[in-house]
Amino acid sequence: MTYMKKAFEQNGSQEIYEFGKVAKQADGSVLLTEGDTVILAAVAVDPDPVEEDFLPLTVQYLEKSYAAGRIPGGFIKRETKPGDFETLTSRIIDRSLRPLFPKGFNYPVVISVTVLSCGAGADLQRLGLNAASAALYVSSLPVEMCVTGVRIGK
Repeated sequence: MTYMKKAFEQNGSQEIYEFGKVAKQADGSVLLTEGDTVILAAVAVDPDPVEEDFLPLTVQYLEKSYAAGRIPGGFIKRETKPGDFETLTSRIIDRSLRPLFPKGFNYPVVISVTVLSCGAGADLQRLGLNAASAALYVSSLPVEMCVTGVRIGK
């Protein structure tokens, strides 16, 4: 995939999508920037289908401490298991993207969304969904639509 950069204005902020800049071995990848927030989404697919009649889709949403400027210290030096926010964000992305796949598609797909840096007040769930959808759309998978996330509140 060749390098491509697109910018969109949404809700008073600018989202910049960079395709083909990083994760070049992935089937589709995007680097999404909004202010100080940077999110990497990559899609990988196994060329061998599974025998069962279901879509083996795995979504991994990861927030590392370094994204917020913290390095784990003290007794625990490593990152811990995913928290509730990460688990729920993975489910939001999964439930939104699963209907985009055609019926009968049974190749294992992994969508990995990683927060590289996080600005103050960033809506990470919305940005994670947008990045994952864009990476899936530019991949070679038979996905013909894109979705976007918005947060509506009063």
